[in-house]
Amino acid sequence: MSFFRADNLVKHFGGLAAVNGVSFEVNEGEIFGLIGPNGSGKTTLFNLISGFYKPTSGEVYFMDRRIDGLKPHKINRLGLVRTFQVVRPLKRMTVEDNVIAAAFAQSGSLREARRIALETIEFCGLGRCKDMLAKSLTIGDRKRLEITRAMATGPKLILLDETFAGLNPSEQDEAIGLIRKIKASGVTIIIVEHIMKVIMTISDRVHAINFGQTLTEGTPSQVVSNPGVVEAYLGEAYHA
Repeated sequence: MSFFRADNLVKHFGGLAAVNGVSFEVNEGEIFGLIGPNGSGKTTLFNLISGFYKPTSGEVYFMDRRIDGLKPHKINRLGLVRTFQVVRPLKRMTVEDNVIAAAFAQSGSLREARRIALETIEFCGLGRCKDMLAKSLTIGDRKRLEITRAMATGPKLILLDETFAGLNPSEQDEAIGLIRKIKASGVTIIIVEHIMKVIMTISDRVHAINFGQTLTEGTPSQVVSNPGVVEAYLGEAYHA
């Protein structure tokens, strides 16, 4: 059984191929990194996987079910959820109410949604912010809230889109701890990230793309040593 598989995904916008024949598989329980320069097609891939875009061609399978073409809310109900690079919490609502709203994805009652929300808030380390308005959170806590809301939907697979952008080094270390905790809880992770310290630290495997096409795939050390990745993305200074 294949847990997750993208087969020859293609997405055209007019005459531009933003994604052009990308394929990869993700094993249950692993952290799978997706890297590449800005504009290489990473977020477009996330949009194809999560139902926000329909592929021009190619197929997406999750737990042996074909999901390309399904609406995002239907994909979410199957246990696949994503975060967004630009976080947009419900600013005038508290952290707790933000997470309650997300918890309704797996609950039909307010009482149950609140229970799920409180458990998820504690799990993700936001208990101290539970009663704060989302608009008053730091960028680090907003990023954490984005992950908390995603986790409240009860995912089997979570797509993390640049979760570490804008975080200081100590916040990055805390976020790495949270992602490892999420993995330990049994949730599989696909992560888009530019900070190589993060990718090298947490990923089991990494898939590198450029101009919408695959450059290479392998362990973090294999990928960052690949000449094509060095030339297109890392630069000789990083490689040295």
